[in-house]
Amino acid sequence: MNGLRWNGERDVKKQIPYVRKKTQIRLDRIILPEWGDLRSWRDTAFAERLYRDLFKEGLLSLPIVRPCSAKPEFFECLDGWSRVEQLRLLDEKTVECVVIDNIDDRDAVILSLKMNIIRKPHDAIGIARTFKLLHDSHKMKYADIADRFNLTRSWVYKLVRLLSLPKEIQEKVSQGHISIKDGLEMVAGHYSPDVLRPDDKNQVCDFCHNEVAPHLINRNIICYRCSHQLNNLIAQDEAELKAELAIRAKQAKEHQKRLVDD
Repeated sequence: MNGLRWNGERDVKKQIPYVRKKTQIRLDRIILPEWGDLRSWRDTAFAERLYRDLFKEGLLSLPIVRPCSAKPEFFECLDGWSRVEQLRLLDEKTVECVVIDNIDDRDAVILSLKMNIIRKPHDAIGIARTFKLLHDSHKMKYADIADRFNLTRSWVYKLVRLLSLPKEIQEKVSQGHISIKDGLEMVAGHYSPDVLRPDDKNQVCDFCHNEVAPHLINRNIICYRCSHQLNNLIAQDEAELKAELAIRAKQAKEHQKRLVDD
């Protein structure tokens, strides 16, 4: 069957693309790559938990590094930068690392992002910046990026579009205070009820007197929340009116029947 044996093993040799080895490296010789940290923000609570875990249990997963071409005595950290930082705080001098020797810059970025996503959920802004880095600096098409990360091309486009948002909005998206869905709505100019526009083009609702983004204002200058409550009241009034009309229709029908009987 296509040259493959289906007896539990395929007649294909496993390809290991990179040469890997383990070695002890001085912590002061481990640096970030030239593209910096792929995360757009650092979770202090996560850092504290990591510090306690390293103190109690030691290092369970080795950092992944590669030799730095510009500084041969240093190593660029592709995965495990948080562990390196906390080990320094614990006054450790060296750490055992997995060293990858023959990986180019583009694949190093891809590997770094993949390992970060696997180890800890990555923020959308950090992923978007990495995709843009691969597209702009390493000339990867967005379709190829989508294929490498098992994503749809449209989703890659959408994430990159988040980078057009103001910096303060990007921070809230990256930290989860604003959902990716709401962030994408903002890219199109639609702001959720909880998020004001950063350009001071907000208005005041005549009902609750709270500031709201202008696209949430209708002709009556009513905000989304008040409009929603008003719609509920209208729907309730319509339901009560329909019920009353049904009762009147039933009474009229019974009255007509009595007149016919008489």
